[in-house]
Amino acid sequence: MHLPPLHRRRGFTLIEIMIVVAIIAILAAIAIPAFMKFQLRSRVSEARTNLASIRTAELAFASAADTFVAGAASPVADAALDPVRDVWVDNGGYSDMGWAPEGATLFNYKVVVAPAGCPAPGLMCNAFTAEAASDLDGDGALNYWGYVHTDPAGFAPNAVGCVGSGVYDPPSGTLTAQGRVGPCDASMGVHVF
Repeated sequence: MHLPPLHRRRGFTLIEIMIVVAIIAILAAIAIPAFMKFQLRSRVSEARTNLASIRTAELAFASAADTFVAGAASPVADAALDPVRDVWVDNGGYSDMGWAPEGATLFNYKVVVAPAGCPAPGLMCNAFTAEAASDLDGDGALNYWGYVHTDPAGFAPNAVGCVGSGVYDPPSGTLTAQGRVGPCDASMGVHVF
C-alpha cells in the first residue's frame, strides 16, 4: 500500500479545528455583549422620543387651554411591566393633549400634573412630570426616564419613578432642572444582560 506524499494530503487536523472554534468563541464573547448594549440603547430611544413628544403635546395643549392635562399609566397597569411591546391603550388624558405613540410600546407612560386637585375652577395645572417605565431586560428592575416641567415658582409634581425636581445628568452626576428628557438616576439604562 502506497500513501500519498504529505504535501498532497487534504483535510484539517483536530488541533486546527479546535483553534478555529476557539477563535470563533472569543469573537462571539466580544460581539454578543456589544450587540446587547446596542439593542438596549435603541430600546431606550423609544422613551426619549415619546417623552419629548408628550412634552410638545402638553405645551401645545397648555397654550390653548391654560392648563396641563394628566395622563394615566398607559398602555398597561404599572404592575404589568415587562420587556414585551404592548399595544397602545389610552387609559386617560393622552387623546386630550393630542398624543399617541406610533405602534406598540416597550415603555409605559404616565403624566402627573400639579398642584393637586387641578384642573378645577380657579385652579389650573401649571406643572407636570412625564414618565416612561419599562423592564427592558426582564430582570425585575424597572427602568425610568422622565421630563419635569416646573411652574414659575419652581414647583413640580412628585412622580412615581422620577423625582419631582429633575432628571439625572450623566456628565455632572447631578439632577438637572427642567427642560431635559433623561434617566431618573445614574442606574437607569445601565443593565447587564
